[in-house]
Amino acid sequence: MSETPPLPAAQQAFASAIPFRASGEETCPLAETLGRTLYRDVTAPTDMPPYHRVIVEGFVVHSEDTAAASEEAPVSFRIAGTVKPGDEHCPPLKRGEALEVVTGVVVPDGAYSVVRTWEAKREGDGFTVSRPFPPRFFIEDQGCDLKKGGVVVAAGAIIGAQELGTIAALGITQLPVARRPRVTVFSCGDEVIPYDQPLRPGLIRDSNSLMLCAAITAAGGEAHSAGILRDDLDAFVAAARTALGDSDMLVVSGGTAAGGGDFISNVVQALGDLLVDNNGNDGGVAYSDDKGTTFINLNTYLLRTAADHGRGARQTPGVRCRPSPRGLARLPPVRRGGTQPPAGAGCAVARGQLKALNHGGHGERICC
Repeated sequence: MSETPPLPAAQQAFASAIPFRASGEETCPLAETLGRTLYRDVTAPTDMPPYHRVIVEGFVVHSEDTAAASEEAPVSFRIAGTVKPGDEHCPPLKRGEALEVVTGVVVPDGAYSVVRTWEAKREGDGFTVSRPFPPRFFIEDQGCDLKKGGVVVAAGAIIGAQELGTIAALGITQLPVARRPRVTVFSCGDEVIPYDQPLRPGLIRDSNSLMLCAAITAAGGEAHSAGILRDDLDAFVAAARTALGDSDMLVVSGGTAAGGGDFISNVVQALGDLLVDNNGNDGGVAYSDDKGTTFINLNTYLLRTAADHGRGARQTPGVRCRPSPRGLARLPPVRRGGTQPPAGAGCAVARGQLKALNHGGHGERICC
């Protein structure tokens, strides 16, 4: 076995094999797209801002009227009116006149300037200025932020609060987003019972399916719990085929059949090509806590890892399962603290149209 932990390489190889935009497209109301992955570019249906506007409180004047202003020779203006928020137009402005304005109001095109309130010496219905103001001073021109047809948010972006605000400002009410990957979750084992049932010696509660569904949802998937399957190969393969028919990924918790054989290996062989198997002659790929992993990629995806109940099972979804549904949904890898895979942990995935890998020992299996 290679001394280099193969788990990161296996994760990357599997993620790389997932086709771009594999999960398809759906349209959602803008308010329901927080955290979703944008499927296509959002382009501006109009210029932003959509009109020339003032960006400070003060007075609009003809720039040329201020050209000769100085401390020694201030220039006087008469306040001819006011432009209020919501006004559709700015009234015509004669030379020597000014319009009182506030931030955001409409202003006409041309050689106009805004004299900021504190730069105007108010005297009754007029004021004076003591310096010149350049054209378009404190005026935003139409389209200075974004031109019509420009890309506002690029495909592949995760929709957050900032993106929602930006898109809403354009009057866009729906977005094309990547469909959440549909993930079917099975538990497996003759000894497994629903977690809400009374426990007796020899049985274990199915706590993993609930945990896995939560992990899948957190990773951007749409989880469906399909119940508990017994250690019946034919029934398991039939159920897996049915699930893969309308799911993007199959997640299985369980897999060691009576006699210590790796039951899931037989399932993988029935569904595709098993490339590495601890039960075979190649020796498999060791994992430090003697747990196993299976990856299989068909037209949809099955990735399987192994852990027993308790601590090992609880750490597995974050370490090995999360990247796949996030990749299908075009979500970036999660970067956060928590349990990391132990040194030497790992597995490997061969590239190809069909791929599978299994290495394992004993105990409860988690497949994702």
